[in-house]
Amino acid sequence: MPDDRRDYNKEFQSLMHALADSVLRESPEELANDLDAEGIDPNEYAEKLRQVMLDATKAHRQQALIKARRSYKDSVATYEQRKVNLPTTPTKRRVVFDQVLKRDPSLRQLTLQNRDFTELTDEDIESYLRQLHALGAIDEADLQGE
Repeated sequence: MPDDRRDYNKEFQSLMHALADSVLRESPEELANDLDAEGIDPNEYAEKLRQVMLDATKAHRQQALIKARRSYKDSVATYEQRKVNLPTTPTKRRVVFDQVLKRDPSLRQLTLQNRDFTELTDEDIESYLRQLHALGAIDEADLQGE
């Protein structure tokens, strides 16, 4: 059975090369006259074309950045959707947090900006517990003790 699939990308490339060749064959005066005949200001058209090319170049250069942002957003969404059974009250969460820090003092490095830990809000404690769980520093057994 013959392969009748069309290579649309190759056809598009051929069309674009043919268009480019036809433009290159004309003199700048002929191009300007063609644009004038269509009621298009050549300088305005050139500026629009220049901007399109700059935008395309910028988009191409930022592909890795866009991909990284998308990956970051996906990671954050996955992290936020992760189910963690934290203690139900802020006091119990603080007790679990203190126990984890006593068991592994090296974890204090994660919260250096709050050296005495008295300034941590309930939201901070909850966030740290979620992060420690995601990092594997605490598990369900630690959380079920309360």
